[in-house]
Amino acid sequence: MNFKKIIAAAASLAICGAMLTACGTSDNTAETTTAAETTTVSETTTVSETTTVSETESETEASEETAAETEVETEAETEAEAVSENPLKPAVEAVINAVGQDNLPFLEQLTETEFMKEFYLIDPENENFENVIIYYCPMSATMCEIIIIEAKDGQVDAAKETLEARKKKAMEQDAFYPADVENAEASIVGTQGNYAYFLLSAAAPDMETALKDALNNL
Repeated sequence: MNFKKIIAAAASLAICGAMLTACGTSDNTAETTTAAETTTVSETTTVSETTTVSETESETEASEETAAETEVETEAETEAEAVSENPLKPAVEAVINAVGQDNLPFLEQLTETEFMKEFYLIDPENENFENVIIYYCPMSATMCEIIIIEAKDGQVDAAKETLEARKKKAMEQDAFYPADVENAEASIVGTQGNYAYFLLSAAAPDMETALKDALNNL
């Protein structure tokens, strides 16, 4: 009888031991799984945050590039409008055509306000002026200029004084080569109606005749 009780007790202890071992393994597995899941979530969150920051920086850079491109396009459009809409342009073209391209260097219209002020001493936004147009030779080795100012009523003398100042600067500071010095000294400042003009070229006398005719037709 006692022998049977001993066997039964031993069997019970073995079963309990097996159950405790199973519980311990289950707990360790659960802890390992939880740790792995936590690591995966953390890594996923980090990658997601990094991707979001990268995308935001890319969007910001793209936005800045678009803004810069828009600004450049706007400036170009403004200059193009100034070139095409200046009512004095036909008079300049008439002078160039009358004198002939062979007698003049390449000329282009100046539209940069700050350059007009600093180099030519002409403020196109002067309250006494209606319109201003400047054609110049972009090649530094040759001086040639056609400048016309349309003054407001009674202000043509003020426009002429502005052009006299331009002539003085051309003679004293800007002319370098002997031909330029000679042409600057012989340059013409004149008026017709509400228009004042400055002509710097070896062909200045012929240019003046053509310009007066053109101004009469404006």
